[in-house]
Amino acid sequence: MRRYRRRVVCGILLAPFWLPPFAIAMQVFDPPIQAVPGGGADVASDAGTIVTIGKGSTPALVSTVRSTDGGATWTAGGSIDTGGPEVALPRIATDGAGTWVAVWMQHESPDFDVWAARSTDDGVSWSAAVPVHADAATDSDWDGDPDVAADGAGSWIVAWNRSGTILTARSTDGGTTWQPFTALDDDPADHAVSVHPKVVGDGGGTIVAVWERNQNLYPGPFGTDADILSSTTTDGGATWSAPAAVNADALTDGSERDEDVDLATDGAGTWVAVWHRMGDDILAARSVDAGQTWTPFATVYAGHLLDGNDGARVATDGSVWVTTWSSVYGNLGVYYGVYGPPFMARSIDAGTTWSTPVVVDKALSTLPYGVIVPFAFAPGQWIGFFATSPASLVARGVSPCDQSPRLGCKQPAAGRLRMQRNATVSKNTLDWKWLRGDATALAELGDPTAGTAYALCLYDGNDMLVTAAAAAGDCGTTSCWRPKGPVGFGYTDTIDPPHGLTKVSVKSGSAGKTKAQATVRGSGLTLPWMPSPPLNLPYRMQLQTDAGTCWESIFTTPTVSAQNRLIMRD
Repeated sequence: MRRYRRRVVCGILLAPFWLPPFAIAMQVFDPPIQAVPGGGADVASDAGTIVTIGKGSTPALVSTVRSTDGGATWTAGGSIDTGGPEVALPRIATDGAGTWVAVWMQHESPDFDVWAARSTDDGVSWSAAVPVHADAATDSDWDGDPDVAADGAGSWIVAWNRSGTILTARSTDGGTTWQPFTALDDDPADHAVSVHPKVVGDGGGTIVAVWERNQNLYPGPFGTDADILSSTTTDGGATWSAPAAVNADALTDGSERDEDVDLATDGAGTWVAVWHRMGDDILAARSVDAGQTWTPFATVYAGHLLDGNDGARVATDGSVWVTTWSSVYGNLGVYYGVYGPPFMARSIDAGTTWSTPVVVDKALSTLPYGVIVPFAFAPGQWIGFFATSPASLVARGVSPCDQSPRLGCKQPAAGRLRMQRNATVSKNTLDWKWLRGDATALAELGDPTAGTAYALCLYDGNDMLVTAAAAAGDCGTTSCWRPKGPVGFGYTDTIDPPHGLTKVSVKSGSAGKTKAQATVRGSGLTLPWMPSPPLNLPYRMQLQTDAGTCWESIFTTPTVSAQNRLIMRD
């Protein structure tokens, strides 16, 4: 069968829809797409356990859903009975040492307050809920939109919005108690409104906070419009750095509105923030000094005037960065639906450049809350959460390639790699040939017509630059894989060239009589050497099977190297 996925919501099997291989590294979602009760609003992982959090089956419940097998199966975790009439915007974090903290906003007439609970058994059970701010019972302010993070050194931070001011509170006992809050961003003139804080820890004692600050046309230190700011703590939230502008043009961008920011770190010194500009463009900037300064932003997606983009999210597995958002009008005015489907783009250079955005699936535009929450729980191992109500749809994205080059691959007498970037992105092309190589027995090819998986993998040192997986089953009305006489197999997929392998050919034989070649073509192909040299050589191209066989070419010197074209020979 063609790569179709079915989804179940509230026990109803909806129409099958096709999920293209996840654009984060040409990865493929494994079937089935699961509907799980609750969850999908936020996610964290620790030592093999993944926990996602969401609103529960009643307005007063916060629910969690757990997986201990990389997202293949899910079971209900503990629910938190808040005791209030209504909860919203739950978030979750772990310190990587066995403690988990959940936070949410809760209606406490006549206002909203921020509450928290903790788990020490991987989300199976949760403590009684406690208010994060001590004045929850007496204040009349709107406290909401919380986020939570651990610094990896024993401290936890909750940041939230109190009627337009960003507050933070810290805990040094795993979320059991919370110290008095402090203002992270407060305008003495009471002109600015700060909202939507996000806090992320690197596991080494640093937490960076980002948020949106709107000056409402009053002059301020960052202009008169809405901009993205950041601040950093390295002492568990006892002190914070002065706010810095994430969008470098904060003082010069006029009335541009920058909003709805998200943040991720690789834990090795790089931080990437993504956000909307005027609700249309998706922008990204990175910091290598823990949020003290930020690079000029890159445009991930230059939106259409009516795009209505929403919900930008970003995540990384340590080498690949993914940002997702939804768009009612995408691709210069193509109408996708009331809510818009999720889009995604990826970066392999820490947010400096981004791949061409792709639609995950148009059918998802019929469901509300159309943003996929990307999450990496291990290198090359991804989960996509599509939060709906009352269930979330969960899909796995597992890299078809090993995270670093395999050892002991078969070597050729000659090889060639050609990459071509075209003004028409659907014509972007990567071709690889491996000729007259080591002896290969027919059995070493496996049987791709019966399920042996093939993937093409390009590495720069130990970093994965390009991966592409062959489809299983049929491509249209014919099989993707076919035997090529008694010595090999051939693969052709012309239905879905933008997202994976277009052609593969493998031939067994004695030394000097063997051959392997592959082609990737389409708008989903990110060419890592763009836009210009220098190249970080050598490149190692491998064709890998899940049975262990691999063919490799090592390229050290370009024959042709230009901005839109690269040819190398082995």
